[in-house]
Amino acid sequence: MKTLILTALFALTALSGAAQVYTVPGAQVQPAWVFPLWCEDGSGAKDTLYFGYDFDAIGGGFCPCDSLYGEKVWQKKAGAFNVYYATPYNSQDSLAKVNIQDYIEDGVTILFSNTILPLTLRWDPNLFYSDSLPFPDLDPAPRAQGLFWYDLPMQTDGPCSYSVPVLLTDTVIYPDFNCVRRDSILFYGNGVSYLVFSVHPWTGMWLGVSEIDQYSAWDFLPNPANDIIQLETDELPAQADIFSIAGKQLWQSNIIEERSEFNISFLPAGVYVISVTGNSSFKRSRILLKQ
Repeated sequence: MKTLILTALFALTALSGAAQVYTVPGAQVQPAWVFPLWCEDGSGAKDTLYFGYDFDAIGGGFCPCDSLYGEKVWQKKAGAFNVYYATPYNSQDSLAKVNIQDYIEDGVTILFSNTILPLTLRWDPNLFYSDSLPFPDLDPAPRAQGLFWYDLPMQTDGPCSYSVPVLLTDTVIYPDFNCVRRDSILFYGNGVSYLVFSVHPWTGMWLGVSEIDQYSAWDFLPNPANDIIQLETDELPAQADIFSIAGKQLWQSNIIEERSEFNISFLPAGVYVISVTGNSSFKRSRILLKQ
C-alpha cells in the first residue's frame, strides 16, 4: 500500500453536487435560471431576492415590468428588514424583489432597509453549473461566477476590501481576487450601504499544470500515490481542499489535528490539486493518484 506524506493535514468531507431548482413566487412562467439570494440580519429577520435569466425577458430586468416571470413590486414589510432592487418603481409601500434579465452580466444594485448588523447573504453555488446559463459548458468547471461590489461603512472578514469585488464561486482561489466566498458572506461595520451584483462566465481556467507547479510548496514522498495519505501540519486551525485539475472544488475539511491518515481510494485515478489555508499561510500542490 503506497502512501503520500505532505506537510499539511486534512480529513475529507463530501460536498454535495446535487442540483437544486428554485422558482420565483407568483411567476406565471418560470425563468430559465433562478438564483435566490437569502438574506438575514442580526436580529434574525429574513428576506429573499430573486435574480435570474431568461432569453425572452423584457426590459433587461431593470424594472418590475415583466410580470410573466414574476417581476412586480411586492408589498413592503413596514418597519421591518427589507432587501430590494434599486428602481424608480419602488414606493413607500412596495419594493422590487425579482430581477430577471436577458443579459445577466449587467449589474443590479441591491439596497437594504431597517437592517440590524451583522448582515448575512447566502446562495447556492451549484447553480453556477446550470446548463440553463447562456455561457459555455466548461464541465467539470462551473459555467459562471458571481461578483459583489460593496461600499463603506459595510465591511466583511478576511482579506476583503470595498475597493475590489467579492468573487462568488466554489472553485479555486484566483490570484486576481483577494476575497472569495463559496456560498455565504457576512457584513458588519458602522452601517449598511449597498451591493452591486452581477453574473459572468467563469474565468478560472488559468489553473493549468504550469500554474500549479508555480504555487507548489510541498514535498511528496512518494508521488504518485494511492489508497492512503498521511498528512502533518503545525499550523492550526486550517482548512484543506481538494480540486479537480479544472478547478472544481471536490472536498473540504477543517483541520483540527496535527497528524492524520485517511483512505483516498474513493477518488478516481487522475491529477488533483490539494490546498491548505491557515491563518498565516496558503499552500497548494499537484498530486497524481493511481488506482
